[in-house]
Amino acid sequence: MYVFANGVTTAAPYFEANPYLPSVCANGGCTFDVTGSAAAQKVIVDKNTGVIDLEKTLNGKLLTLGGAFGLIPVNGQTITTTIAYRINYGSNNALQQIQVQLMYYDSKALINGGLLGGVVNALDNVLSGNVISTSANPRPPLVIMTRRN
Repeated sequence: MYVFANGVTTAAPYFEANPYLPSVCANGGCTFDVTGSAAAQKVIVDKNTGVIDLEKTLNGKLLTLGGAFGLIPVNGQTITTTIAYRINYGSNNALQQIQVQLMYYDSKALINGGLLGGVVNALDNVLSGNVISTSANPRPPLVIMTRRN
């Protein structure tokens, strides 16, 4: 969960479902949103690092045009985008892709209990030293963004 009021406005990719592993792109050799499909949906992805700029994705590059959720985002609104990428890490730079689900809420208090419970479970797994999900497929990755706590 990414809360803009806490200064968190970007989402970095996890490699091998482990947030503690260093980025395999730190020394270059990676390209993200190769096909431009995420950009076509106004999801702003750094082409070298794969970091999603959540603030620009939500608000748009030009505030008057709106972002991926439109001019006036609605609580619970969800979009799914595909990010095509090449990583020089055991894949010979083969073109790969991943779907990423992005969800918007104005504040954390508006997130329903079931969804929040799933996020807390994933966080517990990470803090226990496990991969993001020990019981279910963590695909597509879910990015929940809120403006306020």
